[in-house]
Amino acid sequence: DEQVITGSRTISLAGTVTGASEITAATVTATLNDGEPVVVDVEEGAFSVELTLGDRENVIEVLADYQGKTHKASLSLNYPFLAFANGQNASVVIGQPDFESGNYFPASATGLTGVWANPVVADGNLYLSDSWHHRVLGYNGIPTANGAAADFVLGQPDFTSDGFSTTQGGLYNAGDTSFNGETMALADVSNHRVLLYQGLPATTGTEPDVVIGQADFESKTTACDATGLNMPYGLWLTETRLFVADRQNNRVLIWNTIPTENGTPPDVVLGQESLDTCVSGTSASALKGPNGVWSDDKRVVVSDSANNRVLIWNTVPGTNGQAADIVLGQENMDTGTSSAVSATSFAWPEFATSNGNQLFVGDCGSRVLIWDQFPEANNVPADRVLGSSTFENPPGGTTQSSLKECVGGLLAYENQLIVSDYDNTRVLIFEAP
Repeated sequence: DEQVITGSRTISLAGTVTGASEITAATVTATLNDGEPVVVDVEEGAFSVELTLGDRENVIEVLADYQGKTHKASLSLNYPFLAFANGQNASVVIGQPDFESGNYFPASATGLTGVWANPVVADGNLYLSDSWHHRVLGYNGIPTANGAAADFVLGQPDFTSDGFSTTQGGLYNAGDTSFNGETMALADVSNHRVLLYQGLPATTGTEPDVVIGQADFESKTTACDATGLNMPYGLWLTETRLFVADRQNNRVLIWNTIPTENGTPPDVVLGQESLDTCVSGTSASALKGPNGVWSDDKRVVVSDSANNRVLIWNTVPGTNGQAADIVLGQENMDTGTSSAVSATSFAWPEFATSNGNQLFVGDCGSRVLIWDQFPEANNVPADRVLGSSTFENPPGGTTQSSLKECVGGLLAYENQLIVSDYDNTRVLIFEAP
């Protein structure tokens, strides 16, 4: 099976030749991605070699020649990395017939209105939250042509219905989606709840199994307590945890196990000292209108939107109100008023995501900022930008390379970055070489 490598792309490959104790002379070569073979030193049958991985898919072949025989072993490694050029063109647009259109459409299988949240790709299906139509559109595969039609819909009985409702199968402003291989989570923003599907919903009208933030599927109250939510826009699932950005309560909630019962309270809260306080603030342990959250079960990233910053925890917090370790977009943890468009500042950053090696942040400056190494210090500048050829003064607008004002959710998947271009009512797919 393919292994995913994060961190340094230079790895040490070590192994032994079978029958090592009997080998007095052997020739071992290692080949990376059909390149030039590297001769590896062998001592008592053991060998090691340093290799520098390429972007994404890598295949390593090791050949051992001894006693007149050749033995081969291979290894597949994935180093997630998207080498975009600044301001490059998108490859595909969804929700519009072409790259020059940015119209609002009535509910249909092809139109989008209010594409704000993180997309998800699961089992080859693409899920896009269409917030103002109170639904999630599902595509059997990632579209390769402009204006593709969806294959199924969640939250509505058909493609032309667009009413909001507070029922087990209804939605009221759909937010983030996330899937961890077993459970799909959906932020139902204005119903002040998170919906959990056991398994992957892939047919129209599939209903969720569990609701968080409410006691049942017919309630939509707001609350600042251990079981309540208030406009939860962002969420993220890992293999074992659920993270929810509870925006109007100025906090991020963490469940250390995926809930299986309605109204399950979280284990940890960030941005507050307890589950009964919801004040806003600007410090290493406070939040103000957090909109998005991402984690790999090692690190946690939060888009602290109203503070014009992104916060990073280097380990998953285990205590309430735990202070963040790194801040981006501000010079220190105690400032949040600065709003600017540059390589080190944000104009209201709404969503952040990562492929494990790079960090991607969309803000309301008509752009996506990209860090090619996961930040390890405060206020480090971004390396690349989409939506503009420069970090300052993005043109905005409706073209193949531009984004318009607030950029919504993001998803890094294989060689693609899928971007919710909110004010153009469309989703763009950018492909890395």
